[in-house]
Order: sequence, then structure tokens, then C-alpha cells
Amino acid sequence: MARVSAGWNSWTQDIPPEAILEPNNRWDLGGQNENGGTVVGYSGKSTLWINARWQFNVAALYQLPLGLNLGANFFGREGYPQSYYVRTSTDPNLGSRLFLLNGHIDDFRLNNVYELDLRLDKTFTLGQVAITPSAEVFNVTNNGTVLQRESRIADFSLRTGNLTPYPFFNQIIETQSPRILRLGLRVSF
Repeated sequence: MARVSAGWNSWTQDIPPEAILEPNNRWDLGGQNENGGTVVGYSGKSTLWINARWQFNVAALYQLPLGLNLGANFFGREGYPQSYYVRTSTDPNLGSRLFLLNGHIDDFRLNNVYELDLRLDKTFTLGQVAITPSAEVFNVTNNGTVLQRESRIADFSLRTGNLTPYPFFNQIIETQSPRILRLGLRVSF
């Protein structure tokens, strides 16, 4: 028994420069967006752009002799965009910030993600009770693909004109979980 799925996405959105407004109306403090570039705000995980153009999944189950069931799942997707930005101080009195995206959203991408998971189980029947011990291994190949990096390049102050490199720039924030073995026992009655 097997199931295969795949997806390909070609999502676009075109926003002309005149459609982008700085809601605080501080045009003289860097709030303008004259060249049609992107002005975005970041915090927490919002620096992670979930935008894979392709992905696939293959799942299969094969019944071996003696009632052993062997299952496998193989998943892959394109790496998400790595959107580097400079945090810009626009008003030192109010502490407001604009975060300027460098380039296009997918000029840089993280590595593609692949994962293979396996499962082995067997059901034993004792009267009306079914007992199923199982062993599962997740991320069999133990890939440690980087899923998220620190995107902030630097901080720029419009008041002083200083550009201060961010010390954690490009630091790894999240990686794919390592190989995991899970043993289980299911009792059905």
C-alpha cells in the first residue's frame, strides 16, 4: 500500500510603491518607500518566511511474513527563504523601527529539507485483546538541516548615521530534529 503526493507553488503578489503607506505618516524620518522595495516588521518567528515552491511526500506500508508491518514515510521540500534585513531607527524618541528587507524575498534560501521515517510493528491477539508493539525511527539519516537563521544584519540609526553590525547575524536558531527512536505498545480491546 502506498500514497504519493506532490505540490508546486508559484505564488506572487505585486504591490506598486504608491500602495505602500507608512501609517505613522513620518515621511521625513525614513518611513517612505520610494523605490518599491519592501518595508517589513519582524519579531520572534516572523523572520521565517514559510514559502516552499515545491514539496513531496511518499508513504508506504508493506506486510512482511509473520504479520510484521513495515511502514516508511519520505518527505522533502524546498528550503524556506532567508530574508536578511537591517533594523532602522526612525524616531529615537518614540522607539519606532522599520525593518528593511535586503533584495527580494527569495534571493537567499535555506537548504532543502528531506526526512525518512520508518516503523515496524506486529499485532498479537489474545482472545479479544490485540497487543501491538512497535518501533519507529524518525529522521533515519540523521539530517541536521538548518531550518532558521538569524536574519538581522545590522542596526542603522537615522539620527546618528551609525550602522552597527548585529553580533548574532546568521546564527543558527533552529535545526531539524535529530534521529529519534520511539518504542510503543498499543492495547486494543
